[in-house]
Amino acid sequence: MKETFFILYVMLFCFVGAFAACNPDVVKQWSTEETSTKIKQVTIYSTSWCGWCVKAKKFLDDYGVKYTEKSLESKEDREELVKIAEKLGYNGELNAVPLFIIGEEIILGFNPKELMCKIGLKKCTLRHFQRVRSELRSH
Repeated sequence: MKETFFILYVMLFCFVGAFAACNPDVVKQWSTEETSTKIKQVTIYSTSWCGWCVKAKKFLDDYGVKYTEKSLESKEDREELVKIAEKLGYNGELNAVPLFIIGEEIILGFNPKELMCKIGLKKCTLRHFQRVRSELRSH
């Protein structure tokens, strides 16, 4: 009896996994429903010529993350970014795109896993990202 129950359980698990793998909207819906109350405000600074910016915006759109888009090519948006960076105590690079402001943190570049963590779409520890960033700063 236990073996039959185990086999049925495994079959159900495989069916749900296969269904989710074939239908990414289901996975997206589950992931955003679980954490929808924790999703932080997102602003993306991009340029018209940046391919990674296009990918980053598509990523945010695919996960249903609402964001505000600003342009680093706009003098007003750039001045606003500098003021925000000063207010947050950020003294790093501001000339890279895409550049994200998530909550009260500035993030350079497009790293999907890091964005998911910072936005609140995924529960994870950020030790790995902090270690990588500290190594980059020391060079």
